[in-house]
Amino acid sequence: MSTSPSVKETFWSPELEHRWNALLNKIDPSAKSDVTDRLRSVIEPWQSADPPLVIAFCGLFSAGKSSLLNALTDGALATGAVPTTATVETVSLPDSEHPVLLMDTPGIDSTDSAHEEATLASLYRADVVALVMDYQHVEADEHLEWARRCTEEGQRLLLIVHQVDKHFDWELPFAEYRDRVENSFREFGVSYERIFYTSVDPSVHSELSALSDYLHELALEPLESRFQSVRNRVRLLIRELVRQRHEEEVTEATEQLQTAFGVVPNDVNEALAWLQERQDQQSEWAAKRAERLRNIEELFAQQFSDVKRVVELAQITPYETAELGRRYIESLLPGFHVGWFGKAEKTAQERQTRLHEFVSQLIEHAEKNLFWPVRSAVRVFLQEHAEWLEFADVELDGLEMTISEEMVAAEVKSGALVSAEYGYQFVRDVVSAIRRQMTARVQAVFDDFRRRAMDVESAKAVPDEDESVTIQAEFKALEEWMDVHRRIETEVEDWMNLWTPEEEVVSP
Repeated sequence: MSTSPSVKETFWSPELEHRWNALLNKIDPSAKSDVTDRLRSVIEPWQSADPPLVIAFCGLFSAGKSSLLNALTDGALATGAVPTTATVETVSLPDSEHPVLLMDTPGIDSTDSAHEEATLASLYRADVVALVMDYQHVEADEHLEWARRCTEEGQRLLLIVHQVDKHFDWELPFAEYRDRVENSFREFGVSYERIFYTSVDPSVHSELSALSDYLHELALEPLESRFQSVRNRVRLLIRELVRQRHEEEVTEATEQLQTAFGVVPNDVNEALAWLQERQDQQSEWAAKRAERLRNIEELFAQQFSDVKRVVELAQITPYETAELGRRYIESLLPGFHVGWFGKAEKTAQERQTRLHEFVSQLIEHAEKNLFWPVRSAVRVFLQEHAEWLEFADVELDGLEMTISEEMVAAEVKSGALVSAEYGYQFVRDVVSAIRRQMTARVQAVFDDFRRRAMDVESAKAVPDEDESVTIQAEFKALEEWMDVHRRIETEVEDWMNLWTPEEEVVSP
């Protein structure tokens, strides 16, 4: 049995209670706000002798959160969060030395504001967020964006790929699937503590027991480690409260910056970079012309890299489409035939039908997930840089591409038809061919646009008086915007120090 000091003895001392009350008094007691409610929900558990470890299970609807929670809690969850309710179900993790609460939240893809509010409130109460993802939809935008949001807010994050019983090793080695999943989140800037692959149905890849063990281990973490998570969440909420108090100033500064630049920086560091850029333009315009041209080169190179990434990550052949490609190859294998009378004609017709079905779905997915996103990304880029690209309204004809049955059939490697496993390799070959052709078209279009942009920039003269006035207005707007945000951050730190100065939060 552990003999470590209780939370009361370690953290929630009379002094900390006094400081917490001082912080609450700084908030208008008459103000009714979701933020203040969340702030209290973060702290209230720590006013007990043994604060529970709270883990919020989030994910899209039908990700299997409820079934997973029932598996972890011996069926303790009566019903999960469903599309018709914003209820957050909470159950206890059994056989834990310290209390652990598991929350089943509404789907993060809900368009209902009540669902969103319930999920956000749960996140602020949670020490750890567990993002549960269906095996077949792990790389959905909602998952990547939600995970990165947790990362940016300093939230502890677990990734759970659920329903791995859907995986078949003959389609793709599980190790390769796992590497692809983990690389996707890493490349999207997501930081997570662990990733588990689970299933409530039998699967050799399920780590359900390992997940359960890990949740029990989390409950044994030193309290000072868990308290740091509390500090992070309190800081986020205090920042939101302080911003509300300075809402008029923030709005005015943002509008002025929007008028001056057309866009707003993400943070003070980015604003400082903009300010330095303007100062360089004003004092060393002529000397920096060559540098600006090199910047254009780098900008186009980076944008080409970004668009190329869109091409590389485009989901052209989901499972159903890949199956059609495999069935087409199956029809080409030696010994394949249809019927007995007139089988040559029927077999040829069946092959053509399978090819047509595969290509039809291929075209549909390529247009939706590859061609349209690429054209859209390039068009947005041109619009954002219209000061260079006066030809930004040009038609992007160079990015058109036709996928034909002849093109797809040409990818068949006759020597490989002796293998029954060749079907999926053929699908990958077709996808690679489409991506190569699309990348080449993007490269050609960007090369043309870059040359034109260089010509436009090279023709520019040293800024005239009107342009200098514009730069001065930008300086002023940036400085005022940064001043507002610096004052907000200073006030946030003052509030935090009023509650828990770092030096007073000590280990047991």
